[in-house]
Amino acid sequence: MGKSDFESKIHEVCDLLISNVDKRNGQVFDMHLLLSNFSSNIISMMLFSKMFEYNDPLYIELRAQSTNFFRACNHLNGILYGNVFRLYLMIERKSYALIKKMNREFLEFGMKILNERICHKDSGAEDDCDDLFDCYLKRMEHDKNLFD
Repeated sequence: MGKSDFESKIHEVCDLLISNVDKRNGQVFDMHLLLSNFSSNIISMMLFSKMFEYNDPLYIELRAQSTNFFRACNHLNGILYGNVFRLYLMIERKSYALIKKMNREFLEFGMKILNERICHKDSGAEDDCDDLFDCYLKRMEHDKNLFD
């Protein structure tokens, strides 16, 4: 997957964003949610070639997980400001468990997609990389052959 392929996918999502804004007919609306949704779709298209509908339960769950993860990570910024020991205790109690849980759930989601790709791998399309997961699997296959 070359640079132009990634660019075309991003432009595709951006065209959807522009059409969505045009549908508002100049009415006031919350751009934060709209931009957040489209940013998430760009990331998901790059990672695993999937665009989500915004009422999709899987998409809603992923957005909730990522929001919780980034909220918990906000506490880590305090490490730069001073009393690290006191901060460590605060993080341990309030956020560390949440960060670990969200990280585990993201990894499980990614592994589920990778395992599905491995099970449904098309042997004729080994040179095609539609997304970063395909590139990762192709590289794993290449590296595995180096040590045979």
